[in-house]
Amino acid sequence: YKYVFFSVIVFGIISQGMGLFNKFTMHDELLYSFTGDEPLSHGRWGSWLLRRLENNFFGNGTFSLPVINVLAAIICIALAVCLRVNLLKIRSTITIILLSGIMVSIPCVTHLLGDMYIAHYYAFALLLAILGPWLILKYDKWYMTVMGIGVMVFSTAIYQAYIPVMLSTFLYTMISRFTDADRSDRWNPLYKKIGIIIVSCI
Repeated sequence: YKYVFFSVIVFGIISQGMGLFNKFTMHDELLYSFTGDEPLSHGRWGSWLLRRLENNFFGNGTFSLPVINVLAAIICIALAVCLRVNLLKIRSTITIILLSGIMVSIPCVTHLLGDMYIAHYYAFALLLAILGPWLILKYDKWYMTVMGIGVMVFSTAIYQAYIPVMLSTFLYTMISRFTDADRSDRWNPLYKKIGIIIVSCI
């Protein structure tokens, strides 16, 4: 996990340094930054709720602060990578470093920095998109499954584009479990878990 945080910060500064240390106002920020309409008009009530919470804590206004928002986003991405490393039981240092670099350098992260006023919300949604499946996959208790579904719902309410992240997290983890399990162990617990995953996704 130390390698994850170190790699995400280093690759984040290298790949996203232009957005981190400069102020660019593009895309939806130009239209919605001071109105607060964008989240609800796009069905993103989770983003609207986070903005209300942020305003109640820091005072009313729009916070489009590159260093603060990007660092918050990078921390969320690092935590998301930690959950993936934990789920997939990755032990190779090189793989961990590469995964961390990819997760913080992909174009969708760069695009978020064009919507700086809401970038940290969307990065939080990415974290929740992996946390929800992590709760469902890691624990066999029904209330953890319900909690995981709730987390996935809130992630989708912030930013719907992370639904594929949830699905791929389930898929990669179950593939790794099938390949690791003995043939006799595959039929009962794993197929039961697949059923829970299908119901959770629906």
